[in-house]
Amino acid sequence: MQHVHLKFGSIQIHAQRVCRGLLLCALWLASTAAVAAPLRAQWSFRLLPGDAQLQTHPGMDAWKQATVPGSVHTDLLAAGLIGDPYVGAAEAGLQWIGLADWEYRARFDVDAASLARPHAELRFDGLDTFAEVRLNGEPLLKADNAHRTWRARVDGRLRAQGNELQIVFRSPIRTLLPQVQAMPHKIAGNYPSPYGDEPKDAMVGNFVRKPAYHFGWDWGPRYVTAGVWRQVHLDSWDQQRITDLAVRTDALDADRADLSVLLQVEQADKAATQQVVIDVRDPEGKSVAQIKRDIALAPGENTVSLPLQIDKPRRWWPVGYGAQDRYTVQARLGDGKQEALESSIRIGLRTVQLQREEDKDGGQGFGFVINGVPVFAKGANVIPFDAFPARVTRERLRRDLQAARDANMNMLRNWGGGYYEDDA
Repeated sequence: MQHVHLKFGSIQIHAQRVCRGLLLCALWLASTAAVAAPLRAQWSFRLLPGDAQLQTHPGMDAWKQATVPGSVHTDLLAAGLIGDPYVGAAEAGLQWIGLADWEYRARFDVDAASLARPHAELRFDGLDTFAEVRLNGEPLLKADNAHRTWRARVDGRLRAQGNELQIVFRSPIRTLLPQVQAMPHKIAGNYPSPYGDEPKDAMVGNFVRKPAYHFGWDWGPRYVTAGVWRQVHLDSWDQQRITDLAVRTDALDADRADLSVLLQVEQADKAATQQVVIDVRDPEGKSVAQIKRDIALAPGENTVSLPLQIDKPRRWWPVGYGAQDRYTVQARLGDGKQEALESSIRIGLRTVQLQREEDKDGGQGFGFVINGVPVFAKGANVIPFDAFPARVTRERLRRDLQAARDANMNMLRNWGGGYYEDDA
C-alpha cells in the first residue's frame, strides 16, 4: 500500500494563479509592499509582416484589436476576418492559421507606486507556444511551453508611460517540422491531418509542449492555435514577497491533525529577520490554531516549514462519504516597521492512499482509500470545455462541476491531451 498525504483546497495572490502538482491556487497579497496585478494594457495583433500566408490572405498584417487572455482564432473571429470555427464545415479553410507567424502588441502605463518599488517582474501565465517577447524594443524572454508560467525580471526597465510589449508567436508546425522530418524514424501523430498542412508521417504534435487536442482528436476539430491564452501580470515588491503558501498533512485522524505549513518567501539582496504568524480558522471562521515565529531570510528563495496541530479536525470527504469542510490558513509576514505581507489558503484535511494489493491471479488492484475508508469511484473523463480555452468562464466550469456533483460523481479525470484546468 502506498501512502500519500495531500491537502485539498485553493489559495488566494492579488489575482495570481499558481499551480503546484494537484493543487490549484491563488494568493492574496494585501500589502502595498508587494503587489501582483493583471497587466492593464491595450492589446492588438496582426499576421507577422513578410509571412508567406500573406500571399493568400492579403491585408492580415494590419493591426487589429486583440483580447487577452485569448487566441489568434478568437481574435480573428472578433475582428470579422474569419467565420465561426464551430459553424458549418469551417475546419479545412482555417488550417492556414496554424502555419502562420503572429505578432501581438501591448501598450501600457505603470503607476507611480509600482515604479517606486525596486523589484518588478512580468509574469505570463500562458503563452501558446513558441514565443519571442520584447519589452520596449529589448529582448525579454523566449518561451516554448504553453503549459507553464514564464517570468522575466523588469527592474529598471519600465517607464511611467508608453511601455510596449511585443510578442511574436511562431507556427509550431513550421518551427518543429524540419527537426521531425530529420529524425531517422518517423512517428505519426495521434490523428494525422487530412488537410495537407503537415506530412502524415512527420507530425509535430508529439514533440511540442502544447495541448495535444489542438492538432485534432476524435471528438473535436483541428485548430492549431497561438496567442496569450492566460493572464499577464505585473508584480512589484520592496524587500520581500510571498511566492507560495501550501499545507502538508503529516498525520490525520479523528482526534488530531499534524500539519506542516510551507511558506515560500523571496528575499532581496540583504538578509533579514521577519516574524511570521500562521492562523487557522474553521469553516465558521473561528480561530482553532496559531503559531508565531521569527525566521531568518537569506537573499533569494526561502522555504520555511512550520509545524501546526489542530485538535478534533473536521476532515474533508468525497461526495457521498461526508461533508467537504474546509479551513482557512492565513500567513502574515513582517518586521513591525512596515505593512505586513499576507497570504491565505483554503484547505481540506484528508489522507489519500493508493491501494495496490495483489490478487490470487497475480494481478494488482487499483483503489483509493480516503481517510482510511475505501472509496467506490464514480466519475467521468473531462476533456477541454472549448477548442479555445480562454472562452471558458469560471461560471461555465462551476456549472459543469455542480452538474457532476449533482449526479453523485466523486472523481473526475483531467484528460491528458488537454491542459491544466483553472481553479473554479
